[in-house]
Amino acid sequence: MSPPPDLTAVSNGSAPPAGDPTTVMARPESKSRFRITIVGGGAGGTVVAYNLARQLPEGFEADILLIERSGIFGPGVPYLTGNPEHRLNVVTARMSALHDEPDHFLRWMKEREPQAHGDDYVPRGVYGEYLKDLLDAAAASMPRGVRLRRITDEVTSLRITPKSVTVRLKHGADFRSDRVVIATGPLPGGDPVEVPQV
Repeated sequence: MSPPPDLTAVSNGSAPPAGDPTTVMARPESKSRFRITIVGGGAGGTVVAYNLARQLPEGFEADILLIERSGIFGPGVPYLTGNPEHRLNVVTARMSALHDEPDHFLRWMKEREPQAHGDDYVPRGVYGEYLKDLLDAAAASMPRGVRLRRITDEVTSLRITPKSVTVRLKHGADFRSDRVVIATGPLPGGDPVEVPQV
């Protein structure tokens, strides 16, 4: 098997406002297929999967496991709303998920609505559809030898060893991975002011 590509640049690219994914790196284990696990199937995980589809070389034998506990892959919590009044707080022209294609989201919008403009504030749910399309495009364009699997489960722990990372699932069996990308988005915050019980 050829040496693994440098994945640092893949995970450190520009990501949507849901949060930049964090990468846990480990030396690759010697086995027939390289394994990359993405924890979190929302905006951050979707962008990582898309960049892997663009940057992994043809013929590199690898499995990409995208794990999302909700079973909804693509939008994540911030962009799952169906309420059209819930709008992005950044204009369309600045919401591309791809740092090297700053007009990517605007072009996607114009394909759907030719009158779309770069200074529009579109509904968050529309951006969620964009992320779903991005993930579908990633799945359809994986290089030869690379497979993308979407897994509905929850990662409960990671154990890092010198050669791999052991991923523990809530419902599935433990497995070993050569790379793990943590793309779960921001952690939930507490109440800024304690509300007294009435």
